Amino acid sequence: MSYPKIGLMLVLCVLLAADALAHTNTTSPYAQLIEQPKPEYPASERRRGREGWVVLNYTVNEEGVVVDPSIEDSSGSDAFNAAALEAVQDWHFESAEEQKSNVLLNFVYDQRRLRLSRKFFSRNAKVHKSIDRGKLDDAQERLLAIRDGDDLSAFELAYSSIAEGRIASKRGDQVEQLRCFRRAMLNQGRWLKRDNYLKLLYATVVLAIQQQDFASALRDYALLVETSPGRTIAADLEGSIQAVRALVDGNDNIAPPYMVANMEMTIELELHTRAGEDAFREGPPGGGDDFADAAETEQPETPQ
Repeated sequence: MSYPKIGLMLVLCVLLAADALAHTNTTSPYAQLIEQPKPEYPASERRRGREGWVVLNYTVNEEGVVVDPSIEDSSGSDAFNAAALEAVQDWHFESAEEQKSNVLLNFVYDQRRLRLSRKFFSRNAKVHKSIDRGKLDDAQERLLAIRDGDDLSAFELAYSSIAEGRIASKRGDQVEQLRCFRRAMLNQGRWLKRDNYLKLLYATVVLAIQQQDFASALRDYALLVETSPGRTIAADLEGSIQAVRALVDGNDNIAPPYMVANMEMTIELELHTRAGEDAFREGPPGGGDDFADAAETEQPETPQ
C-alpha cells in the first residue's frame, strides 16, 4: 500500500502568511484538582472483550463540584458512556469561578490487539471499493448502514472514520477529512495498525498546514518522526516543517494545537484471555488503497 506524497512547493505556498506541543496530554484548566476517581471498567464490556472511548462535557461550579455532564462523542457503547458519566460526577476541584471543560476517557486493556469482525471487514471493503469507483453516494449509504446496524468496536469505528475521511476527500471537503482522520487516530492510534496510523499522521500534517493550523501540524509531525518508519514517511516534509517552525517561533498569535479534549484519562483493564478470538481477524480493513489520496487537496490560498 502506497502512502500520499506531496511536493514541497505545495506546502511552502501556505507558509508566507506557531514550536507546538509534542507527545503530551493536556491538563485540566483547574489547577487544584482535589479528587478524580477513574470510571469502573464495565463488566459487560470486559466479558465481550471490548475497548472504547468517551468525550464528556461538564461544568465545574463555584464550589468546585461537577454539574451537567453530557456525552459529546463516543465509540457508541452505552456501558462506557454510563461509567464515564457516573465517575465524572464525583470529581471535585478547589473553589473557583464557574468553568466549562471536557475530557477524553479511553477504556483499554493492557494488551493491544487489532480486532475487526469478519462482517465489518467485508462491508467496509465494499465502502472503499465504491469510493475507488467514484460512487460516493453509494459509499456514504454503505457506511451509514454499517454504523446504524452494527455495534461497532473502537477498532471498527476507527477504520470506518478513515472511510468517512476518504469520502470527504473525494468531495473536496478538507475540513471534514481532517476531522474524520483525527477521530480515527484517537488514543495515539491505538485502534489502528501502526502503519495506517503513521500514514494518517502524515495526512493530518499536510491537511493542517494547508488549513494554516501550524501548531497542530508541528505537533503531529513530532509524533510522526518518533519512529524510523515514520521518519521515512515524513522525509519530504522536512523542509516544509522547518519553514513552519521559522514562522511559529516567537509568534504569539499562533493558535494552540487542536486537542479533542482539555484533559485525557486512560482506564486500563488487565485481561489475559479473550473469548471468541476465532470470530475476528487482524489486519487493515481492505478494499483497495485506503490512503492513496489521503492528502490530495487543492492548493490553499496564501495567508495574508
